[in-house]
Amino acid sequence: MVNALKKMVAAIQALSAADFRQVAATVKERLKQDDGELAVRERASQVERCPHCGATAWGKGGVGRAGLPRFRCNACGVTFNGFTGTPFAYLKQREKLQAHARCLVEGFSIRRTAAELGIHRTTAFSWRHRCLIGPEQRNPSVLGGIVEADETYFLRSFKGQRTGLPRPAKKRGMPAAQRGLSPEQIPVLTAQSRSAPPVFSAILPSRKFHDVDALLAPRLAPDVLLMTDGLSAYRKISATHGLAYRAVPPHPQKKTQGMLPLNNINAYHSRLKAWMGRFRGVASRYLANYLGWHRLLDAARQTLTPEEFLAASGD
Repeated sequence: MVNALKKMVAAIQALSAADFRQVAATVKERLKQDDGELAVRERASQVERCPHCGATAWGKGGVGRAGLPRFRCNACGVTFNGFTGTPFAYLKQREKLQAHARCLVEGFSIRRTAAELGIHRTTAFSWRHRCLIGPEQRNPSVLGGIVEADETYFLRSFKGQRTGLPRPAKKRGMPAAQRGLSPEQIPVLTAQSRSAPPVFSAILPSRKFHDVDALLAPRLAPDVLLMTDGLSAYRKISATHGLAYRAVPPHPQKKTQGMLPLNNINAYHSRLKAWMGRFRGVASRYLANYLGWHRLLDAARQTLTPEEFLAASGD
């Protein structure tokens, strides 16, 4: 083995520059594949409970067709592996999941992701939204202290839909037919506690009290100070639930009241809109997935690793 390694090193040193670059690319691709396979093996062995009945006692159940270890639940007797009950169940080429997670962290387009992984673009699209199931469901459960709440808006989009459009099709990038707020705009509720950076975001069916209350009120701590731009729904929420409330005047020259501006949530809106711009329009039916994707990246402040993204996607 030692002699073979020495011969290999000598052969590499004798290569021309062009041949060496080809060998280096091959080795780099093999390392990516090995890292992906290792990540799959680790994920397959990390089982906390039976995905069928929730029991925490199980035994070995052999090896599946994909070469992954299986387990048999002592309570219900059903076998499973580490991917059962996750978005990655029955997925082929799992060894590329970690590389795909890197593409998601970088915010690559569908076509660039497909080129990076050597897969078809429809496969890259399917994998993207499988991986976004977990982040879409992750939202702060409690917002306390000083909480800023506001809405931002996205133009309703039927991107990718060929039939059943409720309006005539239009070219990408065209503005709304009506100025200001209208049914063409989808409201997204956002709220952030100054004491905890993660942002809550969700699509609002409407700006009416019952819709805003259903999304926001269950997440507000009793001692919260709710700050908004004066929408009547927020004022009614504070009165209904006995919360402290402060409305910040929306006039451009009166954005602040002492130490109580809406700068944090407005800055988040700017980051969200700038990040969304790279996709040249997002279909409205997938908007919730993209909101979860951005929440995960924004909370990590550019330090999220592919391994962490993959762990959050498989929850």
